Amino acid sequence: MSPDKGGILRKILSSPWTWGIVLLIVIRVLSVQLAFENIPFTNVTNGVFEDGGDGVSYYRITNQILNGDFNYEPHFIGFFIFLAPILKIAGHDASFIEISKLMAWVNGVGLYVMATILVWLLAWHILKSKKLAHVTSAIFLIYPYIFYYLFELFGSGSATLEEFRISRFTQLNFLNVLSDPLSAVLGYASLALLLYIVIRERKLWVYVLTGFLLSFFVITRTQNVFALLLFVPALLILKRYKGFIYFALAGLPLGILQLVANYLSGGSTVASPYSLYYGGELHIQMFSLKYPLRLITYPLDHIPFLLLIEAVLVVLILYGLWKLIKEDKKLGLLVSGHLFFNIVPLLFIESVMRNPRYFLTVIPIVFIISMYSLKSLYLNYDRVKIKPEKIQNQI
Repeated sequence: MSPDKGGILRKILSSPWTWGIVLLIVIRVLSVQLAFENIPFTNVTNGVFEDGGDGVSYYRITNQILNGDFNYEPHFIGFFIFLAPILKIAGHDASFIEISKLMAWVNGVGLYVMATILVWLLAWHILKSKKLAHVTSAIFLIYPYIFYYLFELFGSGSATLEEFRISRFTQLNFLNVLSDPLSAVLGYASLALLLYIVIRERKLWVYVLTGFLLSFFVITRTQNVFALLLFVPALLILKRYKGFIYFALAGLPLGILQLVANYLSGGSTVASPYSLYYGGELHIQMFSLKYPLRLITYPLDHIPFLLLIEAVLVVLILYGLWKLIKEDKKLGLLVSGHLFFNIVPLLFIESVMRNPRYFLTVIPIVFIISMYSLKSLYLNYDRVKIKPEKIQNQI
């Protein structure tokens, strides 16, 4: 081995990042393996974690596209792009059970590790503390288990809530053949790049990468389109006009691809799998102004203790955002915008309160801002505690 290569290898092996990533991989491998062993109880059957049927649809439609058959219900295609090469590698005769087992490892280890690293970077950027970034990313690693046991300890114990607890645990743990893990990673990466751009003007390739990742994010889940309401105004208000052009051009190809897919599958460039009503004869309204009230009614019906958690989080988030805006206006407003556009519109959708995975894009930001709030409260308490001591010393 040449001296140069030996030096590079020593740097890699001596880097805390190397061992941090190795530790992350080990933790996630252990987590996925335990889930397959039904620890905690996941009701896994033949290596498949229950997801309500969405995984089978993704598997079927991706296979159709690979075979040149576009006769399927319109969908956002980001996850199909991600899943297609995996199906190709697995072989045309790979069953859904085989793909489900494989994707549990791809999502549960690969994407969860990437997500945790990005959460650390976001936390470090906002909290300005490596120690607090470590704590936040550790919380992100274990929060699916907190969710699971919270509902086990304080839930009503009904069969419906039991099914909810198990299926949502596997979804938050990235164990299903679903678009949410990919969407989360793309969302965290896009936001991290936007915050990186805010500090000062960057090279044009950063805008290109941001535009590409954001467009991939947008075409992965329907509600991700709201992210455009944050990124586009932010770049224009910051007067990054040249960067914005590169940002827009980088996102254009995937945007056009989505429009073409809509037209081929649904006969219109704006075709969508969603409508104002669904559920057949049940005629369930998709959107309503009353649905945000479920933030209160759902906990009251199933797990009242959740109301206390919601109240504490709301206070911590509002106080944390207020402090962040006071200390760093640009950063505070961008984080506030990210939370607003990825939470508020979703509250008016019927199925949202039954699917916490819809909020994967903001869950780590909630942790980070809560940590920022606690940090500010601690510093304020410390100042109040120190002042009398200083006065006494002066006397």
